[in-house]
Amino acid sequence: MATGGLMLPVRLSDGTGVQRVRFDLRYDAGLLDLVTALPTDGREADIAITAVAGGVHVDVQFAQPLQAGAVTVLN
Repeated sequence: MATGGLMLPVRLSDGTGVQRVRFDLRYDAGLLDLVTALPTDGREADIAITAVAGGVHVDVQFAQPLQAGAVTVLN
C-alpha cells in the first residue's frame, strides 16, 4: 500500500446559498484510507465522517452560506 497522501477536492457547480453538503463516498478500504476532510478558502464548517458499509458518509455544515458560482468546498 502506498504511503503518500492524495487530495480529492469536492466541488459544486453552483454554491448559491448552500449551507450543508452530505454525500457517501464508496471505495475499497484495502486501497484507500480517508483520514480527514478540510474546508477550503478559510470557511468555517462542522464536518462529520461516519463509516458505512463500503465507504464513508460525509456531512458538512457551513457556518455561512456559500457564494454563487462554482466552488470547491472540501479537500
